[in-house]
Amino acid sequence: MRLPKFNKPKMDQSLPDKNKDLNPDRNLLHVLFIEDEPNDLELILYNLNESGYELEYDCVDQEPDFLDCIETNTYDIIIADFQLPGWTGLDAYKMLKEMDDDTPLLLVTGAVGDERAVDCLKEGISDYILKDNLIKLPLEVSRILHEKQLRDNHGQGDKQQTGNDNQHIAKCKAELEAVNKEFDAFTYSVSHDLQAPIRHINGFNNIVLSKYADQLPDEAKEYLQKINDSVANMNNLISGLLILSRAGRREMNVNLVDPNTILNEVMQELEPDMEGRDIEWKIDKLPDIKCDPDMIKIVITNLLSNAVKFTGKKKHAVIGVSPLPNGKPGFVVKDNGIGFDMKDNDKIFNVFQRLHQKEDYEGTGVGLATVYRIIAKHKGHVWGESQVDNGATFYVELNNG
Repeated sequence: MRLPKFNKPKMDQSLPDKNKDLNPDRNLLHVLFIEDEPNDLELILYNLNESGYELEYDCVDQEPDFLDCIETNTYDIIIADFQLPGWTGLDAYKMLKEMDDDTPLLLVTGAVGDERAVDCLKEGISDYILKDNLIKLPLEVSRILHEKQLRDNHGQGDKQQTGNDNQHIAKCKAELEAVNKEFDAFTYSVSHDLQAPIRHINGFNNIVLSKYADQLPDEAKEYLQKINDSVANMNNLISGLLILSRAGRREMNVNLVDPNTILNEVMQELEPDMEGRDIEWKIDKLPDIKCDPDMIKIVITNLLSNAVKFTGKKKHAVIGVSPLPNGKPGFVVKDNGIGFDMKDNDKIFNVFQRLHQKEDYEGTGVGLATVYRIIAKHKGHVWGESQVDNGATFYVELNNG
């Protein structure tokens, strides 16, 4: 569906059709926004308006409306969210290329990982800006429009500019890969090296509890037990970081896999967490997928364990696993648990991001970040939909090409 326009454009001009020239006044922007969050759109409009841009725009959040707009209107620039229900800003750019439409596309997104950023730059997307840094948006729009104008005005110069663009992309790719490898190595090293002292703390603490318990006051024993609990939390965090790091470092071993077998294994492993719970499982048969089975098992484990955890306060929990409704390779995990506010949708795949109090739900904030990294490594997509107190649904779409 098309989203409504949230502030009236400063000039009442209709968008030009494909057969008319653009207005030469570059401060009047004809923009197509691809965005499904009205509040984010308002912030983007505010930043552009405050910088002197006058806007005529359309806003869409579905593929058919996007295709309709670019077929009937001409835009100076397209500003797209990255993750939308069922498709992405990168998908939109690929559609533009198929139509030989050279309108620049700028991603404005809540979060883009290094691997995804490299993919976007390689495809030819002009650039991307994070939504928490929108103050830079007008400058970036100006730069992109200036570069497009240079390409349009200097026919032969296009080749030189394309060469410069390719050099810029190659440089960004190399820098991102270097940073990513350095971060992974650092994470792995720190996590691995932390295990020994944590193990020592836990071991000696248990010796004190077992050998000298009779000589200790109750208050001291309470403190020692709290140390044990903290050590256990730290161990869980370290394990999560190691898994996250390995997901980025390890080579993929892709085969045609029956995910139903993996699903059954994971459910058996989760039985201790389900003890005493009233959980109704709705499991549909999943189609075979091309994937690294060990990595996809981590994805399924994280999503199902989250579903078990966040339905913990439901007397009757319902957890479902089903194929993707669009028929593409992948699966859907749905529960009737606590859910989350969709305004936080861009944060849920960030490392250490927690949307609920630790006292209410245990966790490290690493699980969904690991899911995101693994699916990105498969060149697929993962996204969530939810309502507070009305469950959450996570969609995992793989690229079986």
